[in-house]
Amino acid sequence: MCIAVACPPLTVANSDAATTAVTGSTGDFSTVTCTNGYESADGFAFTVHCVGDASNAGASVWNNGGSADPPTCEGRTVLCVLCV
Repeated sequence: MCIAVACPPLTVANSDAATTAVTGSTGDFSTVTCTNGYESADGFAFTVHCVGDASNAGASVWNNGGSADPPTCEGRTVLCVLCV
C-alpha cells in the first residue's frame, strides 16, 4: 500500500507559481502558467506531477514530464525578420 506524501512547495520564477507555491501530495498534478513574455521548454504552460522519490523512500518530489530538472519560465526571444 502506498501512502501519499506531501511534495515540497514548488515555486517557479516568472509564473503564476512565483509568489504562491504549488503544493500537493503524491499523485497530484498541477498546471503552471508562465507570465506573459516568458515560456518553458513545454510552451506557455506545463504540468507538474507529484511522484514518489526513487532515491529517498517516504518522500515525494515534483516531476516535470519525466525530467528531474526544476521547471523554468525563461524570457522569450523575438526575432525581427522584416524590421523597419
